[in-house]
Amino acid sequence: MKKKFKMKQFLSKIIRNKIFYSFWKKINNLSMYGMNYGVASGYADYSGELYIIKKLKKEMQSGVIFDVGAYIGDWSKFVINEYKDMQYALYIFEPSLVTCKELKNNIKESKSNFIYPIGFGDKRERLKLFYDIESQGSASILMHEGEYSEEVQIDTIDNFCKDNTIDEINFLKMDVQGYEYNILLGAKDMLSNGNIKYIQFEFDEPNIENRIFFRDFWDLLSEDYRIFHSLYDGLVEVKEYCYELENFRCMNYLAVKK
Repeated sequence: MKKKFKMKQFLSKIIRNKIFYSFWKKINNLSMYGMNYGVASGYADYSGELYIIKKLKKEMQSGVIFDVGAYIGDWSKFVINEYKDMQYALYIFEPSLVTCKELKNNIKESKSNFIYPIGFGDKRERLKLFYDIESQGSASILMHEGEYSEEVQIDTIDNFCKDNTIDEINFLKMDVQGYEYNILLGAKDMLSNGNIKYIQFEFDEPNIENRIFFRDFWDLLSEDYRIFHSLYDGLVEVKEYCYELENFRCMNYLAVKK
């Protein structure tokens, strides 16, 4: 036993030697990439979001879809292409009027696709959106370092659904640079009534600015939803909360109504 313990100590010291620090850092970055951390904000066919779109098509058959934080419509284009043979209503939301112009050039409104120049949060208000270049995908309400800013209209999902007679959201997708939790707070009636079936949300660095942890999402959703990591070609369930989940490298999660 003593020999095994000494050997373990010896190997431990070698492994933790300062000369290997850069090597382990590269291995750590590689492992994070392999688990899809830091990749989730790419195009849907690269990030793993396309897998979710295709999977939910089999589950839903029809329904109401919200694309919140649509940017110029890249994600919505995948939905339109994949769901073209089923009945759906796609509500596309982009608060930046500058970006919304480009969005409307990329996606034409129809009896199935509706575009709204608003954002969502936990209350109805006007807020400033900051960005470095026009039509920037990472424009943020929380990050104030951008060279440009624009005042945008924010509402709540509960208000919008009441105003537009929407009883159920089958698929809610959010990509709003750290404001996802605020949006869920503004959907408390829809959530408490069990009227949102699938929720895709992004968790990444801007949540630090918002002082929001993964624990906040877990506490809000886990009683009524199963929560999954989104990988490139599948989903891995988060069965219980642990501190390791407080990883602010960009990751998409899918919450599925129990």
